[in-house]
Amino acid sequence: MLASILINSNKKENLEILFDSYEKNSFDLASFEIIINIDKNDKIIKEYLIEQIKIRKFKIKFIQEYEGDYFDGHKNNNLMLNYINPNAYFLSCTGDRVLIETKNWDKILADNTKIFEDDIYRVKISNSRNRKYFDYWECCFAPENVFFITKKFIDISGDFSPCFSHDAFIQCIFYYLERHDNFNSKQINRDLILNGIHCVGNKPEKKKDDDEYMRLSGQVKAWNILTSYSIQKEAIRRAMLIKANILTN
Repeated sequence: MLASILINSNKKENLEILFDSYEKNSFDLASFEIIINIDKNDKIIKEYLIEQIKIRKFKIKFIQEYEGDYFDGHKNNNLMLNYINPNAYFLSCTGDRVLIETKNWDKILADNTKIFEDDIYRVKISNSRNRKYFDYWECCFAPENVFFITKKFIDISGDFSPCFSHDAFIQCIFYYLERHDNFNSKQINRDLILNGIHCVGNKPEKKKDDDEYMRLSGQVKAWNILTSYSIQKEAIRRAMLIKANILTN
């Protein structure tokens, strides 16, 4: 299988549009699966997904294991790793508003497998894909947030992230991987910029004033955790683990 796409969602209307975008624009409907993690007591979304499994031409799985709030998304992302196809080459963990707009996106992505013999790399497709990072703080506030990362990479790392948000934490890993041993003539950069796949919906949606306040408050708390010594130390540890695997292959 080419890709397992993992999504936490409690919005039927978003999922309907998302499923359409992947289905209508794919070259091979058997090349990918979408795994949805929904709230434990959400009967409406559960019934909707049961029906979608029957009528959609691609594979859908769902689990009812989401716990906590928006800022617990990283924990629920990691839970979905237990349900992916073990033969998936790429993993993608995105929001339910991220839509693929490119025809034959999966064929284009398939042309970018085996770029490295060790299968340890990431394919970036968001509007931030060309950004260069000069400090780990940049990784935390402006990470690449729509990407396909090889399952091999995540297997080595252990999971997506120990904190919110997974995309910022993974960006930190890639930053430390490239910046380590700066005075060596050979840097390790395992990011592939792919301009051939276009997506939309990777910016936060507008919220009402009270909800916006809660989001900003949560983001401040999450920021302090993400930029903490212990989390950045873990990002460095994972980067060095990735580097060791690259050098020994």
